[in-house]
Amino acid sequence: MKYVQAIHQRAILLKIKGVFFSLLFLMFPVQSFGDVNRWEGVCKKVEKMQLPVKDRPDAEAAKSLDKCESANLYYGFDITPDPTKARHCAYLEIDRGDDIVFGGSAILMMIYANGNGVKKNPDFAIKFACKLDGAPAEMEYRIQHLLDLKKTKGGKAFDLCDDITSGYMQGHCAGREQRFADAKRKRNLDGILAKWGEKDKQEFALLKQSFDKFSEAHVRNEVDTTGTARAALQIEEESTLSKEFVNAVVQFEKGKLPRYTHAEFINTDRELNTVYGKIQSKKDFDSGSVMQSDIKHTQRAWLKYREAWVAFGRQKYPQVTEESWRTWLTKKRIAMLKQFPD
Repeated sequence: MKYVQAIHQRAILLKIKGVFFSLLFLMFPVQSFGDVNRWEGVCKKVEKMQLPVKDRPDAEAAKSLDKCESANLYYGFDITPDPTKARHCAYLEIDRGDDIVFGGSAILMMIYANGNGVKKNPDFAIKFACKLDGAPAEMEYRIQHLLDLKKTKGGKAFDLCDDITSGYMQGHCAGREQRFADAKRKRNLDGILAKWGEKDKQEFALLKQSFDKFSEAHVRNEVDTTGTARAALQIEEESTLSKEFVNAVVQFEKGKLPRYTHAEFINTDRELNTVYGKIQSKKDFDSGSVMQSDIKHTQRAWLKYREAWVAFGRQKYPQVTEESWRTWLTKKRIAMLKQFPD
């Protein structure tokens, strides 16, 4: 499937998901919260509930977790999950300010809801859920979800992303999934780099720096951020670029290298100039939040990125011509630019 088609399909899918969640919440109204009838009332009931002192870290544990991240300790993005350290770290994060989405309150909510390393306690989970800053519908359904856990045993583990209704949280939850994917890609890449010589590694490090700058520019400048799912779209796009980058290295190591002729490079380069020129010369250019100047800025980052591949290829794969590298990268850039009206 072509790159531009993939972008549009992902955007449509995210919008459909948002509509689906909204319709789902309308079709299945929240059950009564009992006497108070509102999630705010439930929160008031658990507000003064005392948490076990033994669940907090002692001085020694706190010192060892000075710069910890409870989300990584809980989920295990790039380390082995440790529910006890995650709990201790989460309490410390609350003391520090608890100002991130997957921060202390969110992690402790899930720990007590699922009984990870502690006795399961939905009421404690609700207490921490009430500290979260979520959309009213999100809070309502999350509190109800936790109340339902008091009546059930087993089943699917409770998660912060189970009851999201906003594009804001959709973006953060997409970011969490990307961290899992990024960690897996990093392990694969590290395994490949471990077999390389020092000069290859040094040149690749420069390539990776150039890729990161181009990826950042593309995601910031060339993804329409006018919709409510803008964060999720940007995260999805960043993840796609990262996946393509690592997959390319994997394929090249298998010997599947780009091979293009001089004539192919000339034709591809001419097509790039035509597509880019039409975008920049269009007087009524309209692509949401993306401006022509944004594309121009990203194009400059891409040109540096393309030449970084040429330099790396010269060192690692000397059998590949410079024009082959440029043709391969140029074809990919053309596909990106064709998503914009010309």
